Amino acid sequence: MNQQVNDFRSLPTHPYSIMMYLFLVGLTMIFLGLSAAYLYTRVSTGVEPIKLPWIFLFNTVVLTGSSWALRKAKIFYLDDSTEGYQRALWATFLLTMTFMGLQYYGWQILMKENEAL
Repeated sequence: MNQQVNDFRSLPTHPYSIMMYLFLVGLTMIFLGLSAAYLYTRVSTGVEPIKLPWIFLFNTVVLTGSSWALRKAKIFYLDDSTEGYQRALWATFLLTMTFMGLQYYGWQILMKENEAL
């Protein structure tokens, strides 16, 4: 067992990292393929485009703020600043809860608009 760990250290990239990258590339290709099929189907059938509510744009800003707060939490953690770390984690938590609530509200608006069609 110990010999196997030493063998991995001699490699420039750990095999698990390579597997993770291949998995992410595969998921990306599946996403792109399904997105292209969806767009092709919508264009070929002449379906009207979906108008997204403005709340989703605001939600993107909230999610970006949550990501920024989490990044600050890591910086505070590495600097051993407990108060800053706690504030950043609370900010991340509150922004994440806000994001979830706005997502629910946005989907409710989207469903109501879909019923009118």
